[in-house]
Amino acid sequence: MKTALITLTGIIFLTATAFAGTKIRDTVTASRYVKPDIYVVPINVKIKSWDEGKILTALSTLDEKIRNLKLPYEGGNYRIEENRIWDTIKKRYVTEGYIGTIHYTFKLKNVQKQNEIFTLLNEESRQLGFQYTIGSPHWEISQSKRQKVTSELKKALIRKSLKEAREFGRELKEVCTVESISFNPFSQPIFPLYRSNVKALPAPVPARTSQRISVKADVKFSCFKHRK
Repeated sequence: MKTALITLTGIIFLTATAFAGTKIRDTVTASRYVKPDIYVVPINVKIKSWDEGKILTALSTLDEKIRNLKLPYEGGNYRIEENRIWDTIKKRYVTEGYIGTIHYTFKLKNVQKQNEIFTLLNEESRQLGFQYTIGSPHWEISQSKRQKVTSELKKALIRKSLKEAREFGRELKEVCTVESISFNPFSQPIFPLYRSNVKALPAPVPARTSQRISVKADVKFSCFKHRK
């Protein structure tokens, strides 16, 4: 059975006149640990040549073969620019051909499919003369799963807020209601690392460790005295 972890912080009581009752502000956090369901593999490809057309052909050839893998990915945007380097003798930048780059971010449900990607890249790098780097592969929670869990956590916060309103009312000897709830989802940034061409197959697989999804809510309560 999945359970949500709910913590309370920063309860502020603002006592007004006896007629107006009491205003309360509270911060509530609900969390759940969820197994990620998407394996992310970022790929960066780079090729150098004096011939701009050769670079474009190589990137187009690779892109077609990547698409033929029929694996889900984002990206495929490419860029070709002058290869400018600093000449220590002439004390200025000089152009030595061109550099072409293209980036892909594969999002796999079957982690073993990454070996198809690396096999293709190793074969084509020898044929087309490019180099590639792999951003640190990692597990993440899909958008659909994250939205589902976030929605459930918001409902848990609403139930908790209503329960708090009753508890505050008993303590204050007043009638307390929820005035407003403002949700603030937490974010968990990923800091990628990079490594060069993978030569050994099959590639290692990071552990599919549960990740925490948290939602924070700023809640305002309004309380007033019973009227006789």
